[in-house]
Amino acid sequence: MIRKKITTIVLSAMMVLSVVTPTSALNTLERIKGKNNYETAAKIYDMRSYSSIILVNMDNTVADGLSAAALAGAKNGVILLTSANKIPEETQSRLNAANNIYIIGSEKAVSKSIEENLKSKGKNVTRLGGKNRYETSYQVAKEVIGNGSIDKVFLANGVRGEADIVSASPVAYREKAPILLTNGKSIDNDLKEFANSASKRYIVGGTSVVNSSVQNSLKDFERIGGKDRYATNKLIIDRFYSNPKDFYIVDKNDYTIASVACSICTSKPLVLINYNTNPTVLSGAREIIALGNIPENSIARAVGYSGGIDRFNYDWTKYRYIAHAMGGIDGKDYTNSRQAMEYNYKKGFRVFEVDINLSSDDELIAWHSFSKDNLKDMKIPTKYSSKRPTLSEFKKLKPYGKYNTMSFKDIVNYMSEHRDMYLIIDSKSTKDATIRKVYEKIVQESSGDVLSRIIPQAYNDSTYKRILNVHDFDSMLFTCYTMNKVNEDRITNLCAFNGIKVLTIDSKLYTKSLVDKCNAKGIKLYMNTYNNKKTVDKLRKSGVYGFYTDFLNP
Repeated sequence: MIRKKITTIVLSAMMVLSVVTPTSALNTLERIKGKNNYETAAKIYDMRSYSSIILVNMDNTVADGLSAAALAGAKNGVILLTSANKIPEETQSRLNAANNIYIIGSEKAVSKSIEENLKSKGKNVTRLGGKNRYETSYQVAKEVIGNGSIDKVFLANGVRGEADIVSASPVAYREKAPILLTNGKSIDNDLKEFANSASKRYIVGGTSVVNSSVQNSLKDFERIGGKDRYATNKLIIDRFYSNPKDFYIVDKNDYTIASVACSICTSKPLVLINYNTNPTVLSGAREIIALGNIPENSIARAVGYSGGIDRFNYDWTKYRYIAHAMGGIDGKDYTNSRQAMEYNYKKGFRVFEVDINLSSDDELIAWHSFSKDNLKDMKIPTKYSSKRPTLSEFKKLKPYGKYNTMSFKDIVNYMSEHRDMYLIIDSKSTKDATIRKVYEKIVQESSGDVLSRIIPQAYNDSTYKRILNVHDFDSMLFTCYTMNKVNEDRITNLCAFNGIKVLTIDSKLYTKSLVDKCNAKGIKLYMNTYNNKKTVDKLRKSGVYGFYTDFLNP
């Protein structure tokens, strides 16, 4: 199975979200993030070659950066960040490669000393700025077109429309289309004249952001505005990109990095992400690159809406019921017996969970527990609680006096003859050394076809890594049944970022918020173990996907 490119993302915890239905699957998930905005901007700079740099101070306000996109596009440039009186090292080291540097803003925003220092190093420095953000946008616009004609211009609210502006910035960069800023109620004469000299005018944002008095001062125009910033963002993508499958995502309020990113988002659109809003534009995405300080929960939500990372095969999830401990028989559970396996296969089960233990001679056996109580209940000699049987001894045991025990090889042989059967492994140890030994033997004893239908259960980060170090299994699920409590955000993020699309929990861990988080992040939630149909139906209505069972019909 081809493994996809997945960049590691550190996990953290956040909040609750609504249910979505993801489609398709994600091939690539990456992240571009520095220790601060300066470094993040520098990392964006490093992604391609530029011949000029647009230097902007966005430490306290993004006002000067809002109109910089078209200038960067016109000058084959990139936006880099500075403070008012000192260029940070992350930016300084990139300035050496460019001769043409444009400073946006007044000397209060970027000091005269910075400008003079750059000139002393032989740089061609041009400062563009006005008494306010509207005038600055005009000065930048004039520099963009030079003596040429104007094709497109964007008009937006420079005070309340930052989200709309950064959504349009990649298009402004690509099309070299100036972004003219207004206060949303009126437009300066210079800006109006400039806008009306363009071939096409686009107002970005709804009428509550840029009202009719602005549009009435323009020639014909096209308004691109939705009910909120996310709808406007999607409308811009739909209008200026042709069926995109690769995306950059940024936090809904990170206007600084969104502005800087305009130079890399010309063919891959920039999507504003809010943890509680459905990112519908990402449905079917093949690649997502997260920019800046976007919370991991938001990234996981984006991954879920795309259809999830295409790492494992989950064809087996077409089955909603899993036969727990090979399924119940004659009112008995946990037998892990041949009779139980054969009986439940005939009932229609195709996904089985088996308890795998090691015999005293280190052979794989299907058995739940060697505790005295369990042995006594199953009418097995309790001496095996202190010393486990050998494989030969184990195969002679008769749970409840009539069932046949099985080795793992017995199950493999049955699966070889029943090629639609899947097997979930519940290794009865969380110790790394034992996990390694168990899965090494599973790989040794399984044929290629059977091995592709073996589904390990990971209990934590460590066992997940340990299992995959043994073998690159075709499928995987994460189970929380060994946990008394869970960090819902961390667990669901771990699954989302690693392409694990099945999570199993016990009833003690059930919450509606966990169900919603799983559904939002493209994770199917199974619960164990249920034998009451009414309870199952109720849980299914709440969003639980599937169930382990002893006695229900599949």
